[in-house]
Parts: sequence; structure tokens; C-alpha cells
Amino acid sequence: MKIFVCVKHVPDSAATIVVRGDNQIDEKITFLLNPYDEYAVTEAVKLKKSLLQGHSSSNQIEVIAISVGNNDATKTVRSAMEMGADRGILIKSDLPQDSISTAKALKAAIEQDGNPDIIFTGRESIDMVGMQTMFRLGLYFGFPVVNNIVKFTPDSDLLANRRVVVEALTEAGGRDIYDITLPCVLGAGRGLNTPIYPTFPDVVKARKREIKIVGFDDLVKIENQSQPSSKTEIIKLEMFAEKRIPKEIKGSSSEIAKEIVKILKEEAKVI
Repeated sequence: MKIFVCVKHVPDSAATIVVRGDNQIDEKITFLLNPYDEYAVTEAVKLKKSLLQGHSSSNQIEVIAISVGNNDATKTVRSAMEMGADRGILIKSDLPQDSISTAKALKAAIEQDGNPDIIFTGRESIDMVGMQTMFRLGLYFGFPVVNNIVKFTPDSDLLANRRVVVEALTEAGGRDIYDITLPCVLGAGRGLNTPIYPTFPDVVKARKREIKIVGFDDLVKIENQSQPSSKTEIIKLEMFAEKRIPKEIKGSSSEIAKEIVKILKEEAKVI
């Protein structure tokens, strides 16, 4: 069984972002594994361990971390391997890619590596928050897709029956339950598990594992033969400016309290 995990190299949310030009950021900051992808890697590793309990050969069940990015993105692939992925694939691209071209390249690279049984992703990336790549990947493969899953229950004999039940958190706070036949694409949400934190031996072992580098342009050419040509482009980036207008409330304690309640009801609309 091949379990792929799509991971993304993203800016640290604690970093100070500086916009350069119209549509780029200063990349002299810390980049790391997308936080939602940590849940995806953890669930993939958990699944492999559970499958190995009933099978003696670990070579038939593996977790492969795959990413699209520049050379620095090897650090993110390596982070996934430190968490337990068996090996990694980096689709090297020096230019930022949209969800369309990213999904095409991911599909081509995954197909070159072998037939996927499950593809895990994070529910979104913290830099773009588009929630598009996993759906496009499912479309190109023809696989069912469920995003923002918070519970994953594989069949007791997954290798034979190839079915999983997942629960996905909805925007309204409810949960949808899906019974899915493999292969499929699953976007991991917060609360699915507790992410694995690698130990020093895990880090050392990951350094010895393979990261295969493949060219982005070559993969996209393969996919362009069967997929229509389209793309999205970032025209301009602007720093978010939070506007606050201080307002002094005067009067007695009861008058101040009434004014605060009025503001919360009419302006903030929280009560």
C-alpha cells in the first residue's frame, strides 16, 4: 500500500512578513512544514503502523512525503520524514505555482512513483488558504475527496476491503460522515490527532532516507497533454492593516456600562 502525503513549505506564522514589489515577499525568513500537514503526516504514519501489525513485510506499506517548491523545500520534506515518512519527493520549482499547476505536477509525480492508495493533505495551507489543491488532485485522478476530516477509521481489513470511514467538520460546527472506497484524497483538519514530535534518533534516521528531486516543468508537460491550459496569478500583495478607532466613554459607572452594552450589540454584534 502506498500512502502519499502532500506537504507544503510555508512561512512561519510568527515571522515578520515584508512585501517586495507587487506580488512577492522577502523570503529571508523562517519557512517550515505547513501546520495542517503535520496532522496529515501523523495520520499516514499511524495508519502504516496499524497495518503493519497484521503484516510481516514493511516494504509493501510505505509513506511518501511529496512537495512542490524550491531547493529550500527539501527541509519541509525532511521534516515529514523525521515524523515517520519513509522517503520523500521534491518537485523542484523556483517559481511560485498555483493550485492548478501544483495539482497537475503532484499527480504526474505520484503516478511515476506508483499507484496511490490514499493521498493525505492538510485541509489548507496557512499562506494561501485556498483549499483547492486537494480537490483538483482528486479531480485529475478521479478519486473521491473529503476535506477537513477530524476522524479517520479504516476498515478492520483495509488491505482486502479497501474502505475507510471519515468524519469531516463542517463550517456550521456539524460533522458529515463518509464511507469511502480507496483510492481517495483526504484533507486533515485540526483535531484529527496529536502531531508527532520527532526525537533526536528520528532526525538522524531521516537524514539517511531518500529525497528524490524531479523537475516541475517536465511533469507539467506530461499533464498538459490531457488537461486544459489554465492558471491563476497573484497580481498584488498588500499588508493587512487593522484599523482601530479609539473611543472614550464618559459618565457614571451605570452610564458607561449601558454604553458598552450598546456598542457590543449594535457595532460589535456579539450579544
